[in-house]
Amino acid sequence: MITHVHDVNALSDERRRALAYDVWSEVNRNVFTSVSSTEFYEHFIGSESAVNKVQTMHGDDGAMIGYLNFRVANKSVSEQEYGVIRVVNCLLPEYRGKSSTRGFFLLELARYQLSQAWSRKPILLFFTANSPTSFYSVARYARRVYPNPHGETSDAESNLIKAVAGAFGLNVDDNFTITYDGLELHEAPQDTLGWKQHPHSAVQYYLQRCPRYRHGQSLAVVVPASVTDVLYGLAGVGYDRALKKVGIRKSEYRRWARTASGARD
Repeated sequence: MITHVHDVNALSDERRRALAYDVWSEVNRNVFTSVSSTEFYEHFIGSESAVNKVQTMHGDDGAMIGYLNFRVANKSVSEQEYGVIRVVNCLLPEYRGKSSTRGFFLLELARYQLSQAWSRKPILLFFTANSPTSFYSVARYARRVYPNPHGETSDAESNLIKAVAGAFGLNVDDNFTITYDGLELHEAPQDTLGWKQHPHSAVQYYLQRCPRYRHGQSLAVVVPASVTDVLYGLAGVGYDRALKKVGIRKSEYRRWARTASGARD
């Protein structure tokens, strides 16, 4: 896989719009089928952010197969200043589970944390999980994630979710969900069936709250991103990789889809 990193804030308006159109036409419209090129530009690559970078991923033939958009916005939330990280990760369906953007995300997170080393401003990751994949990939490694798929979400944590979402003009209901009217997510039927049978608590928690995720229902998620939180997550990732390397654990992605559809390796 070939990757390219684009610093959006350093691009001219013309080059920024060209990048946005390429990402939208080659990847985004094949996954989120109802999002127009203008909407994509305005909400992601065209937004004003303190940090705004895009990693594009390409196959051996050079065709774009996915992207990750990493942005940071400085926001006042309940009279407290935060550095809020927003991430959008999108891969064409046939490449899910085969390509990882974790390295780019962690590098940009580390860079931002270093830039804030002498600041007392706390850092949060905030995203709207529009599929079980996005919530599962974070909740399985995070030390703290709100809402909590493994237990109760406290009133303080609930209020933080709503306040952070509100800082971006988003209204979260009591079930921690947001519905983007008209948004359609493309997902293979065997994957939809597979998620329903997946045993991880984070997946089942997500499905209980977002049964209409393919039609615009998303889960609002806040993850504290202190140095301790990041080190905890890295330890979990490293442990998981070690188990896979020695053959104790195999990748779970699509396993449950194959089981549900009756397919075989």
